[in-house]
Amino acid sequence: MDTQGLKNSHVGIFVAILSLLLSAATYLLFNVAVSEPVETQINLTWDRPTTRLDGRPLAPSEINRTQIRYNIDGGTMQWGGSTTDGAAEELSIVVNGEPGQYLFFASVVTEDGLISGESEPASVDVPSPDLWPANTATNLEAFLN
Repeated sequence: MDTQGLKNSHVGIFVAILSLLLSAATYLLFNVAVSEPVETQINLTWDRPTTRLDGRPLAPSEINRTQIRYNIDGGTMQWGGSTTDGAAEELSIVVNGEPGQYLFFASVVTEDGLISGESEPASVDVPSPDLWPANTATNLEAFLN
């Protein structure tokens, strides 16, 4: 084999390898999307109620806990959690990060077991996971009133 044939052979092998690498890179860039939900921590804060529905005062010592429920885009209500202390005015909830508008509702449970109506919703928009940088924890805030 002459040196020109050897050079052409090496060039052909190089082009074939480069073509395979570019194909693999193109597949990775365009065919692999972030489809796993990004675990999202949402920090909720609120002011404790001070008045009962009938107008009588509600002392902080009468509150057993605050419980949180939420839905995504108006869907089925889900349990978000509850505080372990009636004096607490914040709770962090970790959700699976499914994209959409999350609506959070708080209600108070008194020491004698009465449950208040739910608060006005606090809204948090969670974007599609592919809009977040890879391996980034999402931390969002909402205020319930």
